[in-house]
Amino acid sequence: MREGEQAPPGAAPRWATVSAPGGRANNEDRAGETATPTGHAFAVADGLGGHAAGERAAEACVAALCEALRGAPDFSREALGAAFEAGQRAVQEAQARDPAAAGCRTTAVALALAGERALWGHVGDSRLYLFRHGRVIHQTLDHSVPQSLAQMGAIRPSEIRRHPDRNRLLRSLGGEGAAEAALLERPLALQPGDAFLLCTDGFWELVDEAEMEQALGEAKDPADWLKRLESRLLAKASGAFDNYTATAVFPVPRAGRGRLGVPALVLALLAALVLALALQRCGREPPGLLIGEDAPAHGLPVPERAPGSPPALRLQSAAMPSSARGA
Repeated sequence: MREGEQAPPGAAPRWATVSAPGGRANNEDRAGETATPTGHAFAVADGLGGHAAGERAAEACVAALCEALRGAPDFSREALGAAFEAGQRAVQEAQARDPAAAGCRTTAVALALAGERALWGHVGDSRLYLFRHGRVIHQTLDHSVPQSLAQMGAIRPSEIRRHPDRNRLLRSLGGEGAAEAALLERPLALQPGDAFLLCTDGFWELVDEAEMEQALGEAKDPADWLKRLESRLLAKASGAFDNYTATAVFPVPRAGRGRLGVPALVLALLAALVLALALQRCGREPPGLLIGEDAPAHGLPVPERAPGSPPALRLQSAAMPSSARGA
């Protein structure tokens, strides 16, 4: 397992990658990561086992994606699309160099980060999941026959994993023409605690979304998350099961949060109230915690209140009921 170093706030994200041949002799999956002019980028690819030299296609694709994003002029949908086009050309060139690689193909998924913003794209059935507050809030849609059937309502999404046409793809890199990558329309603003999982079908086929969420809630870092998921995968796997690869990314440092995930401001308010009550019992009751127009002049600037709007909030220590607690 490869793991990114613990990073201070504002630096590179924390990440880890696991990749294994599974029950097969050869691993045709590849994963890569790189620093970029605006942040960091990650890529995962799955060389198609039904074609010659799938590992060459995946390796060429990941190398080209990372190189293109490492030299990208900006953080944009266009730059990410150009990276996928570079991946497409790299696979085509690998085919041209070696007759044994003729017809090789690969899926690919890539994530680009710039501070607290993210962009991603994919081709085929390698997936990206975005987790917020411990739950999946976004999942890429496979370019596959069963995914299309699910979108048409012919089957349930839960049936994709076991569908007889599960391996029939509608898009991959290495064919003629353009890459046809599906790209996020615009950068997404991230929040503290968000997490990404990029993985090949050999991974998500044996680990469902509920297990991903449960393991994330138990994990202390990306490497721990992947270890828990890999353990679940291996408990289900049997026979000549597929190669599997996954990259876990924690993009925004969880700074300013307590052990239970309580925002620092809430902790500060609770501490102030406890102190106020303690001083009151000692006979030295303070004027209370003031927020808004009643705040002292040395506090933070207070926005102007529009005519007719309610008065600024005033919290007095004595006004807090004994039964009140944080949500």
